[in-house]
Amino acid sequence: GGNHLIDLIQAIETGPQAGNTLIVVTYDEFGGQWDHVPPPGMGATAGFHDLFGPGTRIPAILIGRSLTRSAVDHTVYDTTSIMKTLEVQFGLDPIATRDAHVADLGPAIAAGRRGP
Repeated sequence: GGNHLIDLIQAIETGPQAGNTLIVVTYDEFGGQWDHVPPPGMGATAGFHDLFGPGTRIPAILIGRSLTRSAVDHTVYDTTSIMKTLEVQFGLDPIATRDAHVADLGPAIAAGRRGP
């Protein structure tokens, strides 16, 4: 669990590509933890939705040498935003309709970027 994650992060941070690496820690589900913000209903938020609409919020942490500590971004993402970020970074076409319409993690990375 948590100790294994710490070991992985420390191994990456001490590796030769640490300066060129973004670590994204997220969860497949929200884990049943209580969230004080209920999921919006269908049509409650702008943008693309699938059959079920947006679901519960899932925490995500971005870790990288070029990012500051404790930055917060309020952009709406979903789990396919990670895939969209890779598509944008490497100039790849979207795989499906969902990743074509979600935000990539660029705003979160920009919000956390260290100044000069």
